[in-house]
Amino acid sequence: MAMPYAKVTIGTTTAYADAGGNFTIPNGGTSPVMVTSYMSGRYFNVVEKTSMLEALTAIVTPPGPVNFMHNISNTDERIRAQVNAYVEANRARDWVLAQNPSYPTISMQTGFTLNVDYALTCNAYYDGVSLNFYLAGGGCANTAYSSVVHHEYGHHVVSCGGSGQDQYGEGVGDSVAVCIADDPVLAYGFQSDCNAGIRTANNTMQYPCTSDIHTCAQLLSGCVWSTRNQLIITHPSTYLSILSSLLLNSVPMHTGGQITPQITIDFLTLDDDDGDFNNGTPHRSEICAGFGDHGMTCPALPQQFSASP
Repeated sequence: MAMPYAKVTIGTTTAYADAGGNFTIPNGGTSPVMVTSYMSGRYFNVVEKTSMLEALTAIVTPPGPVNFMHNISNTDERIRAQVNAYVEANRARDWVLAQNPSYPTISMQTGFTLNVDYALTCNAYYDGVSLNFYLAGGGCANTAYSSVVHHEYGHHVVSCGGSGQDQYGEGVGDSVAVCIADDPVLAYGFQSDCNAGIRTANNTMQYPCTSDIHTCAQLLSGCVWSTRNQLIITHPSTYLSILSSLLLNSVPMHTGGQITPQITIDFLTLDDDDGDFNNGTPHRSEICAGFGDHGMTCPALPQQFSASP
């Protein structure tokens, strides 16, 4: 697959690929030159914690072309993790900006750090300035892959949106992964079973949740998945874009680290297309059914009266 926005150089001249992995490096000469493709790009830098970053070089006679294939042998988990983290982080960033091109911080951020292959196992985390992933071991896969990366980037979305983390941050992380994959299961294969994940949005979790934050994450992801299942009936071609926009843009409206029915109101507020919340919203029935399945009920619409003649 494409390495979007990847960094390539000729000497001190740097260029970046487009979203499809295509690049052009300005070069006025006709003599052969060395072109280097790095495990980094415009928006993300990968840092390898236990080995070496893969960098590829080729001698090219202008005007080229030249093609680079990272992780071509696919036999080393460390290199695989480098590519997975890079590609999936860019996928998550692109998803964010597709919903809101001006999303705080992320819309202008370059060089965000992805630390891969820590000599630890069975975890991944966001620390406010980077995403961090562990080697395989202890019954767990290398954690730098697909929905794990999307979940951790979801924590970055929460931080940039100005909200607290805790159960809400875990819930947004799971929900971001759900919307990108259109799949309720988080982290297939995390515990070395490719048919199972570690959490699912296809659940019956009810508000309020007072369990641990990762368990409570399923309250929000459950609301999101249940709303998705309502929207796919009424809007089969646009359900995912409707849901993704509501989820992403609700984050800057949230405060604190708890999952509460205020999120239901935030979804409805974002869904309001005529400036009169009391008249209902275009997708009110789907949102209220989805969130209501989990005890996050919608407020009642005001009673409408008409004057008698």
